[in-house]
Amino acid sequence: MKTDEIILYKKPRASSAPTIIDGQIFCTAEEREELYEICERLSKTGQKIVELTRSAANDYFLMGEWLWKRLIQFPRGSSMKDLQRALPEEIHLSYDTICRAIKVYRFFEGRQELLADLSLREVMRMITGAKQQDKKPAIRYEEDEEVQLEFDADEFFSLPTLSGVELENTRFATQDNELFVIRKGFGRAEPIAIFYESVPDDVALQTAYNQMMANIQREAEKYFAVVEAQGGV
Repeated sequence: MKTDEIILYKKPRASSAPTIIDGQIFCTAEEREELYEICERLSKTGQKIVELTRSAANDYFLMGEWLWKRLIQFPRGSSMKDLQRALPEEIHLSYDTICRAIKVYRFFEGRQELLADLSLREVMRMITGAKQQDKKPAIRYEEDEEVQLEFDADEFFSLPTLSGVELENTRFATQDNELFVIRKGFGRAEPIAIFYESVPDDVALQTAYNQMMANIQREAEKYFAVVEAQGGV
């Protein structure tokens, strides 16, 4: 979670003088002290929220890891429902919770440190499964200021793939010389391939270049169709 999402506050030295703006008393020392105390409480609470949120995200990942390692031991063709039924009676995990936890683990497997970069909203949506009501989720890639991708997630996953293969959990997009994968349930586009020949200036060459990138996307879609068919995410 990013610390700039909370109020970071350090109380200044106390003063008995009122705050004066344009010759008028804006607030008395007592009123200003009241605001100081509110901000100080919010700062302390915010720091605790950051710590608890990071801990929750990490524990969700670990729970997904535990569940996934048991699921892959089941006979081929077993489902999440089979895993849910196999859990001890004392552990009450819903089907949706199991699916989300495993999805989190599979997505962040090998790069667990990225969990710390999730916003509070992303962590809460990941844990609770809550969906935004007023605004459809968007998929963005913002690590590089020169590369900006943004999609309406629902609409994007409802569209057919470029190659025509069926993909349930992934979609692909190209931007200039990069290929991106978008995984369902996560609002980030992840670069997975870069073609180091820069986009040419010549119009005719650009057409051929774009066709080449489209072909790369088609082959990536075909590969991930096989991955999904074998139970991968």
